[in-house]
Amino acid sequence: MTKKKIYLTVTAHPDDEALGFGASSYVLSKKGHKIFNCILSVCLHAEGGIRDDKRLRQHTDNAQKIMG
Repeated sequence: MTKKKIYLTVTAHPDDEALGFGASSYVLSKKGHKIFNCILSVCLHAEGGIRDDKRLRQHTDNAQKIMG
């Protein structure tokens, strides 16, 4: 049996972990490994530069459910 590991992704933008590590994250999580994401920037609306933390969190949580 393979020892379970913990993985951390550190990305600049909210979608970078999905684009750069999404497939690996999915496969690793299906094997029982833990995946954590650290996003260093915030989301701004394209129309006016207003922060929308609630929307960012919602989209990030939805993506993580899909990827594991």
